[in-house]
Amino acid sequence: MLSSDFMIISPSTEWDIEFFRPNKEYSPFDIAYNVVAHNEYINNYISSNNSKIYINEKLMLSSYKGGSDTWQRCFKAVECNCDEVANIIIYTYEAIRLWVNGVLVYNYRLLYPCNLKIQLNKGINIFCLEFYSGKSEQAFEIHICAETENFNNSSLSLFVKNNYLIDNHNCILTDKNLTYSYIDEDEYMFILSCCDTSLVTVSKEYTLDIYAKYNPDNGIYNDYDTTKSLYTYQGKFGHIEKVDLNSLRNSLPNDVYAVQLSFRYTHNKKTVYFKRDITIKNFQNYLNQISKIVGEMIENESLSVFDKWYFEYYFDKIPLSFWYADMCSILIKLKNQGMNIELEYKENIIQNKKRLVFKSKLDRQYEYIEYVLPVNYNSSSKYPLLIICSAYYHDFHSHEFYDQNEYIVADISGRGILTGSYIDEVQFFESLEYILSMCSVNLDKIFLTGFSNGAYTAWTLAQNYPDRFAGILLGSGTPDIDKLKNLCNMKVITLSSKEDKLYKHTYEIPIQTLNQYGNINGYIISSLSHSQLYLCIFNKVIINDLFSFSNKKNKDQVLFLTRDINHNKIDDLIIEEIDKRNNYAAVQIKRTHKQVNINTIGVKQISYYNAFDDKLIINKKEIKTESKLNFYKILDDIEVNKSSFIKNNFTGLGWAQVYLGPLVVCCNEKSIVNSLANSFAKPYSMGYDTNLNVKYPILKNISNNNTNIIYIDFRGDNYEYEKVKDIFPIKCLADSFIYMNHVYNCDYSIIQIIKYHHDNYYVSVTSNNESHFKKNIVFRKVILSSYTNGFNPYLNCESLIFMNDKYYMIKYYGDELIEI
Repeated sequence: MLSSDFMIISPSTEWDIEFFRPNKEYSPFDIAYNVVAHNEYINNYISSNNSKIYINEKLMLSSYKGGSDTWQRCFKAVECNCDEVANIIIYTYEAIRLWVNGVLVYNYRLLYPCNLKIQLNKGINIFCLEFYSGKSEQAFEIHICAETENFNNSSLSLFVKNNYLIDNHNCILTDKNLTYSYIDEDEYMFILSCCDTSLVTVSKEYTLDIYAKYNPDNGIYNDYDTTKSLYTYQGKFGHIEKVDLNSLRNSLPNDVYAVQLSFRYTHNKKTVYFKRDITIKNFQNYLNQISKIVGEMIENESLSVFDKWYFEYYFDKIPLSFWYADMCSILIKLKNQGMNIELEYKENIIQNKKRLVFKSKLDRQYEYIEYVLPVNYNSSSKYPLLIICSAYYHDFHSHEFYDQNEYIVADISGRGILTGSYIDEVQFFESLEYILSMCSVNLDKIFLTGFSNGAYTAWTLAQNYPDRFAGILLGSGTPDIDKLKNLCNMKVITLSSKEDKLYKHTYEIPIQTLNQYGNINGYIISSLSHSQLYLCIFNKVIINDLFSFSNKKNKDQVLFLTRDINHNKIDDLIIEEIDKRNNYAAVQIKRTHKQVNINTIGVKQISYYNAFDDKLIINKKEIKTESKLNFYKILDDIEVNKSSFIKNNFTGLGWAQVYLGPLVVCCNEKSIVNSLANSFAKPYSMGYDTNLNVKYPILKNISNNNTNIIYIDFRGDNYEYEKVKDIFPIKCLADSFIYMNHVYNCDYSIIQIIKYHHDNYYVSVTSNNESHFKKNIVFRKVILSSYTNGFNPYLNCESLIFMNDKYYMIKYYGDELIEI
């Protein structure tokens, strides 16, 4: 059961889960796998000093037979025995699936970390973890702790190399302040297991070798160029092994080292565990060493102001397991304040982070947004909103950054990487509307920030919707060079480094283009690589510079360029139609006292809301008008108030336009169309990340027509399609199809779109030959264009026809068929 602040992110629709016991001879997770039973299990009791939760681990690892060169699907079941109802927190970012008492609470497909508060029942609670072992080594970590504890204090670490698994048991539900610090530990416990029991019998012995790797100079930046053998002994698979740390301490020359565990079984030697930066000796010695180095850097002023930003932010952001990074951050602050150095512990959880779960209108799936409110948030006040456009997943930082904020920070990464997918754009604004409905936001102060792919997203959203945002803060991301002038009224801050190969496009060109408008600031962070620039974005000086700007109304000058009708609104003007002879449309709006001048390029017709009854001049011709809302046909001279100009014009993405709104796929239940329905219900993108993480409902009957619909029909077998087929321009018959009164006698497969019924889009996918289901390239896998791909003749047309092993497009209805 999840608390009121949390919900299940994505209930499993793939498996019907029932939890197994270790003595079963099969696994019910997926009968497609040939599962090997593991009939032995291990009990390991570990309890916290301040918690009544006791962990009784029962290890069960299952996989199909395939040998060490194939991916192995493994499961680990853990029973948690609670004396009373208890709240716990689960945190992980790994590529795993996690069930708690039969409910899927984390699915690795989401691409971002889970941060779940879960209530455990009194008595037995069952955790089940699914992961994969494969050809290369992998590490998995999941934190499970009592609600009053810190994430970083309790962890279960798994390290997999080929088919062998090692569990780190030292840090489960402890009250130590520093994770992975074994100063006060007498022993290190672990279990070595084989994921595929067809390879190794659990009672078989192996030889374990423990090595220490360290830097003989004892520097804080360890290259580990020296290796020393510490321990060798015989162990058994599936048994708890203990390493006496006291016996090792005096044999180590350094305070900090890396530990490597390798085992020998028959003639094979495999490394199963490698952990950096483990301290088992004198912590204070190492602390003093860091203090000295940091002090020298500050006293010698060897750090530039930008380097200090990088250094301080870097050491604020590193997770606590890299404890020396936290010490560096603390020491820098204390040194700058002239204070004595003392050991200090920093809480790393963002206490006021909240999660908003909603049912997406796109595909009816549950999605969530994470956001942080100011500490003294008051709903009667209006706050600036900073939106993080994450490169990969929900991306938050240490609480110290947020505690001092007087603005709202939101991460609406949604379904993963926002890098130019039109569907991602739709879900972005859907998420934004939820944030605006839940939080008290100053609409004139909405800002975007991002790094690398995230910066690309911020550039793109701002360039396509310049009216929505007051400014953008970018770290090493490339804009659309042709659309830079769209940002002439927006605050733009870009960070780059000359060491970054993207420097010219992320810094030089934007600075040169936008300098004339006086609203761009550039920061060159010296001697940093592309990835290191990420750590400089959230500097307070830069953030305050960004927030000094507001989104003004009735701007003196507006510039706007677009390549498609989906991005067609700026100020009080809408581009209703783009001239077919151009691949873009551009407008310029200039305002003086009681006069508006509009100049256009490649525009066929526009609408303009003249709210103040200003004198209106379009392309140097004065327009006389009596009403505030007017339509203007540009190419056939300028005409006024002719609403007939606005036709059924949806030349945005062609038939792929159906995906830019709530959508269902309609087909019968015959197996012949099932795979085709799945292809259209789960499209991919041509962007950086091909996975869109959407899955539209597939229905047999349509009860609500107020949605976009894809009808899939094979020889008239879709009853719902029969109701609407006459509205489509192409008439599909058993042995032919008809277009513009011409009959085409052939085997065919056709995709066509029509705008109908409350501005919804209907698409029909029809064929009269079963072989086309495999031959038609679009049918096999639906891949949608992204911004960077431009227009695609297979997708961005009003109809795509496949016949006689050739593809034809109809760009606009009324045009002839054009062979692709």
